[in-house]
Amino acid sequence: MGEAILRAVRYAPSMLGLGNGADVCDKSTIPSKSSLFGIEMRPLPGLETFFACSWGVAGASRGELVSVLAAADSHPSPAAVLSSCQRIEAYHRAGCDCDAPLRLAGFAALSHLAEVAAGLHSVVIGEAEILGQVRKSVSSADPSLGRLASIAVAAARDLRAETAFGAHTGHLLDRALRIAGVAPTGRILVLGAGVTARAVASRAHQIGFESVTIASRARPAAAWFDAHHYEFHPLAELKSAAPADVLVACLGSSAPELDARCDLPPVRSLVIDLGTPRNFTGDAPVRIIDIAEMERAETPASHSQARRQELRARLQTILHRRVTLAAEDASTPIGMLRRSIEESRRSEVARARRLHPELPAEVFDSLTNALVNRIFHVPTERLRESNDARLSEHFVALFSEPTSRQGSVQ
Repeated sequence: MGEAILRAVRYAPSMLGLGNGADVCDKSTIPSKSSLFGIEMRPLPGLETFFACSWGVAGASRGELVSVLAAADSHPSPAAVLSSCQRIEAYHRAGCDCDAPLRLAGFAALSHLAEVAAGLHSVVIGEAEILGQVRKSVSSADPSLGRLASIAVAAARDLRAETAFGAHTGHLLDRALRIAGVAPTGRILVLGAGVTARAVASRAHQIGFESVTIASRARPAAAWFDAHHYEFHPLAELKSAAPADVLVACLGSSAPELDARCDLPPVRSLVIDLGTPRNFTGDAPVRIIDIAEMERAETPASHSQARRQELRARLQTILHRRVTLAAEDASTPIGMLRRSIEESRRSEVARARRLHPELPAEVFDSLTNALVNRIFHVPTERLRESNDARLSEHFVALFSEPTSRQGSVQ
């Protein structure tokens, strides 16, 4: 990939606190045993060979996106590739010499993955959709990679549970309107009917737009469309749509590019391009704001940046704790206890999901994780501090099911 693409495909390093790019793939700088906030972190097998390579693709063109995807896919297996509207990242177990603007290794790479999954690098802090995207990207990874990635995802989930962000992709609409100084009033036209389009339409309805029109290939036959009485316009006849105060494009990467001057109906105030790659080429009669501009609008001195730094510090503590727990040998009393508790928790989650298939699996997972962690945190901490092996064995025995009963929960 040439320098032009690297200049065009920005990582927004100010959001990371890394200046104008970072490359810390030198494994010699990663200690096998470290301390964070006064807590000793045990060495976790395999962590020293966990790598992350990241490209920012907000506002990228179609050609730039293809080049970045090719670079991410070129990493040797096992690798997991995360693709979102803001970034493309490759997580892998072998060193590389790729041209990613950001390259991390060891705990730094794991920490970065946790921050991405928690939504701390999203334009909308804590946006809900990114966690699912991360989980999907690592779910089919090689077990050696997946085990490490799952620690980062679990830490992100813990932060989300205690923070309750309440933000989603639809809040990008708020950000764009605020940057442009445009009021949420009148008619909004949303191009697309996918997850992002649905979130934007819902948010538009909440913040005061009187009329919401969905332009897609076919009229959505879904409850979300009928519940709010959205209007529909065929995407193939976009130019003939009624004038809109604001137009938001949420079309997928396979959609053809639109000429902002020739292919759109009249737009009075603002065009918002949420596509990756960009949905529009050329200039529109009104201002166009894309995700890249939303990233740039967040200054280092802003309240949002201060909040990100605060949450990043908290996440570091959570992840540090998760790594320490994962490093415990399963043959130790505390390791055996954690394994027994986790087996029981998963069994109960599976039973609850069978009884309530209408509820999302993540609801059960998050609630039970939070509850179990809350109950057993203090007892296990005191066991660690006591260093009394006999006491630990007796304690573990109290919570271990007889062999004949294990796996019998219906």
